[in-house]
Amino acid sequence: MKFACSRQPFLDALQILSSVTPSRPVRPILEGVRIEGQPGGKGLVLSATDLDVSIACRLPDARVEEGGAIVLPAGRLAGLVRELSSAEVTVAISGQTCEVRAGRGQFKLVMADADEFPALPVFEGDAIEIPVAAFREIGRKTIFAIARERSQYALNGVLLVIQDEVLDAVGSDGRRLARYQRTIENPGGRGLKAIVPPSAITLCERTLGLAGLEKAPAAGDSPPAPKIEIRSTDTHVSFRTEHAEVAARLIEGEFPDYHQVIPPRGKIQATIPVEEFVRALRAAAQLTSAQTQTVKLELSEPNVLVLRSQTPELGEARIEEDATSVKGEIAIGFNPEFLIDALKVVSGPTVEMDFAGPDRAGCLRAGDDFVYVVMPMSLD
Repeated sequence: MKFACSRQPFLDALQILSSVTPSRPVRPILEGVRIEGQPGGKGLVLSATDLDVSIACRLPDARVEEGGAIVLPAGRLAGLVRELSSAEVTVAISGQTCEVRAGRGQFKLVMADADEFPALPVFEGDAIEIPVAAFREIGRKTIFAIARERSQYALNGVLLVIQDEVLDAVGSDGRRLARYQRTIENPGGRGLKAIVPPSAITLCERTLGLAGLEKAPAAGDSPPAPKIEIRSTDTHVSFRTEHAEVAARLIEGEFPDYHQVIPPRGKIQATIPVEEFVRALRAAAQLTSAQTQTVKLELSEPNVLVLRSQTPELGEARIEEDATSVKGEIAIGFNPEFLIDALKVVSGPTVEMDFAGPDRAGCLRAGDDFVYVVMPMSLD
């Protein structure tokens, strides 16, 4: 095999692939990246897997003189290409080694047998297409809320549900729940319900930024809005973009019924400026500790929000902020970090909060697409 390609897109792909290869693999070949050359203008396909998540990146502009497939150490190859100054990299097989040339540099790497590299999952059938902009919001508005403890099983992933023309993405750790919802075009009426590893979503997001792969549209053309194709089986899901495909083994388990978790609008309501709210929460959090990790919110008419925190060995805080459309009165405590996490993903200048009572979950709503439910902390 022999090929030449521009250094930057090659490096960008290798860096993404290297993030998949395990540091302590059950099989040594899993430390490698499989590079397949496809003559006839089809370019290169680079793939990596840890057996749970796999990725294949296409470099269509690579010039392949001789086809074939090789496996090279992903991390070392990425590190090598990163340090090269030449704009182009040439790779060729010479005997049992692979020769990499760039500018005045020449390097030889030991190869592994490409036939021993695990086959990646194959997906057939029609795909569900969603806009790239919507896909980016899935990760941004759900992953922060998922459980980090491995014992949580189903809560370690993002629940994706597509029914008719509605997409729901949900993340929860049992103490809070974030849901992103939007309408999509789904003319085939295909459905999906799957718990997806967050790494697969973030990995696919990274492939959207591959440098040097997107070709500018011809003058006067209006390029179509980019889409991501989603396909699934009983055990795996695939996200396919123009230049990459990410596949992941689904997380097993039963995700909580999020429809039951999200309450109807509470009788106590307020609209709060996001930037000022975040600043006040961070300030009040300075006077909390691991034992007193609570900020108290006091809402009262007309349009008053007071934040309080107190730790005997540190002191106390009282911050007054503006709020609008206040209905009812309440004093309720929250972990400030849980509120800040949600406020950081809100796009608009204000957020709506509503409550059913001081011992019931609070609800944060931003626009028509984002709902966040969070359990209160005890004020005793």
